[in-house]
Amino acid sequence: MLPEFPDVALEKVCVDENPEPMRALGLKRYPALASGEQTLSALFFTKGRIRRFLNRISQRHNSVTS
Repeated sequence: MLPEFPDVALEKVCVDENPEPMRALGLKRYPALASGEQTLSALFFTKGRIRRFLNRISQRHNSVTS
């Protein structure tokens, strides 16, 4: 799915070894996706939820760079 969103970069963080990024973003549970102030956190992600999240952040990014 990520190739559909070339303006989105993904960074995987192991919160057991490095919990600071989650704290800094104010996330209380994981797995989670975050971009700026946009967050998506759930026990289970569906492809639809991930795609909607990526669409939101991609649209926001494109409106800022246009």
